Amino acid sequence: MSFNTALSGLRAANTSLAVTGNNIANASTTGFKASRTEFGDVYASSLIKSGTIAGNGVLVTAVSQQFDQGNISFTDNSLDLAINGQGFFVMDSTGGDRIYTRSGEFGLDELGFVVSNGGAKLQGLVADAQGLITGGNPQSLQVITTDLDPSATSTLNMSFNLDARELSPNTGVAPAAGFTPFDPSSPSTFNHSTSQTIYDDLGLPHVMSQYFVKQNPDPLAADPLNTGLVNQWDVYVLIDGEQVTDGVPSTVSVADAGPAFRPGFQIGFTSAGILDPLVGGGGSYTITDWDPKDTTGAQNGATTPATPITIDFTDATQFGGEFAIAATNQNGFAQGRLAGVQISEDGVLFARYTNGEAQNLGQVLLASFDNPQGLSPQGETAWAESAASGQPNVNVPQSGSLGSIQAGALEESNVDLSDELVGLIIAQRNFQANSKTIETANTLTQTIINLR
Repeated sequence: MSFNTALSGLRAANTSLAVTGNNIANASTTGFKASRTEFGDVYASSLIKSGTIAGNGVLVTAVSQQFDQGNISFTDNSLDLAINGQGFFVMDSTGGDRIYTRSGEFGLDELGFVVSNGGAKLQGLVADAQGLITGGNPQSLQVITTDLDPSATSTLNMSFNLDARELSPNTGVAPAAGFTPFDPSSPSTFNHSTSQTIYDDLGLPHVMSQYFVKQNPDPLAADPLNTGLVNQWDVYVLIDGEQVTDGVPSTVSVADAGPAFRPGFQIGFTSAGILDPLVGGGGSYTITDWDPKDTTGAQNGATTPATPITIDFTDATQFGGEFAIAATNQNGFAQGRLAGVQISEDGVLFARYTNGEAQNLGQVLLASFDNPQGLSPQGETAWAESAASGQPNVNVPQSGSLGSIQAGALEESNVDLSDELVGLIIAQRNFQANSKTIETANTLTQTIINLR
């Protein structure tokens, strides 16, 4: 019996040496999780005999991996990802199997898919053409490396304040004396101006200029302040220096005053300084009659008339403060080439282009398990689902108990070399001690055999 007990100890010590050696060998493996050898004693039971039993040796009950967080090291690759917290990257292996890993050494293949060094594809939620991520089934994340086609401007949203203290540049209304027609080259004929860059269907830029002229109440009216004109403004719109719309009816009559320009549209404000929805188009106006031209004034080959542009002034105000543009946003852009990709802490993958645009491409998914130690190791720092691990709980980063994503970083192995080297000494001592048990048992056996 002593031989069997010692042999079990040798086998257990040898397993411990193998596990410790594997930990040491993978001390620099990205995302590697150290394993631990767990032992249990062995006893022979009897229904007849009771009392103290010597025991039959030792048994390796499990080799369990420790999923503690490894250190985060930063790299220069924006596609290197580290999970800070719980979770596994969801991967589609080259064989079509779903595997899970903590190693975030990713790159792009020839088709732009985000892949591991072994070719497994990173899974996530794919954005639609507008860059919206609405959920759905996990799919392989892909970075489109081709040029981004240009897009014509179709909307322009502006937020600004017009100074309520401003006076009209005119002392009368057309065709009365004191009325000066608007002239973009003469600052005395308008109160404020602003310009934005817009784009045609070819992605060529054009300058849209807007001029604001405060209307003057009719001095001949019985109560000029109640005519409504005190809080109304004419807006003139020019693209590349040419007027692009005839606008809506206004107080200016071409027949009477003969100006070269007419207001594109009008906006009005209530006594509280917010936009009056009853004046003009209520703050939203569409330009439909402009033709894109080059610097010589000839049509540049883009679609004519150009894509209609809807101008939204619904956030405009008229308070007693200086004229200021708070925000302006138009949705057109020129052709762009891929300049780089970035991934946010919540796993959103978006591409940056040379034209200044950024487009959401998708969102990385993470998986968690009720019993991660039950996962089945697949090699190359990957695991597969098993009956012991339970089914994966897949969701976006930072949801529930899932951790966050650190881009441009990798999670190092959680192997502690100091502990492993001590473990080597212990395993070696145990192996030698069990060998000594065999040697001693052999000496006793020889002594018994030599008895006469």
